[in-house]
Amino acid sequence: ALPLTMEPSGIPAKPEQPHRKPSEFAKLLILMKRANIQLYRDWTVTHLKLFVHIVCAIVIGLLFGDSGINASKSISNVASFLVHILYLWYTTLMPGVLKYPYEMNILRKESFNRWYKIRTYFVASMLTSLPVQIFFTIVYASIVYLMTSQPCELERYLMFTAVLVLNTIVADGFGLFLGTFLNEINGTFIGAIMTCFMFVFCGFFIMFSHMSEAMRGISYLSSHRYGFEALVLTAYDDNRADLVCPGDQIYCHYAKPNTMMRELGVVPGNYLFNVVTLVVHFVAIKLASFWTLKRKLRHG
Repeated sequence: ALPLTMEPSGIPAKPEQPHRKPSEFAKLLILMKRANIQLYRDWTVTHLKLFVHIVCAIVIGLLFGDSGINASKSISNVASFLVHILYLWYTTLMPGVLKYPYEMNILRKESFNRWYKIRTYFVASMLTSLPVQIFFTIVYASIVYLMTSQPCELERYLMFTAVLVLNTIVADGFGLFLGTFLNEINGTFIGAIMTCFMFVFCGFFIMFSHMSEAMRGISYLSSHRYGFEALVLTAYDDNRADLVCPGDQIYCHYAKPNTMMRELGVVPGNYLFNVVTLVVHFVAIKLASFWTLKRKLRHG
């Protein structure tokens, strides 16, 4: 029975209600609100990053010009895909590497005091950061898509943007994994080294047909391979019309879109497979990040 207290008048007061522990969902909302406040206060995470994305997108757009439609610049257009992947990868990877080591002491105290479960914090952090990263990626992708004269088709634009968004969130997961598994210095170093290796195996610097069987097998572990192939398919697959050959060029070898895909060894109609594989990479790296975070908090 609930305890009764007496008012000064002698009339029994209402029984005291027991304190109810907030649900895990309520804690999730509170953590998301706190994370949003931190994002709002730290202008380098939002305003500066958005400004840098816009400036870099304009510079890259001016650099590659009309490579998306000019048959004499097809190699440059394909190279621009790698630039997009590399830029978004690094600008997302490094903050992820540095995030959890910076917050680890606070997180260790709050989780030790059972303010919330680790998975609640992890989900709140992910749900807060992903929309911001997706928005920045869409802004960047929209600018470079228009400035490099890619096909003026809504479907191709959406496919192009979707691949870059997936590349960004995979980079975020990879950065968080390194940040929860290593310290800041080692995480930054290993992140840079792993990124270089993944780019080597993307299929542009060395063709898959030129690799040994063992090296070609390793290439399937690189998320950049799937992102690069998906961007190539976005630009040159699905019965795209011939590219424009400038009047000052006698012959344009890549005027036919299929020529580029054939030389790169990209299988036509394989866009969905590459996208699904990127999603699998994202889920796998997020689960690995959660496991390493939980392990680090438990074992110090």
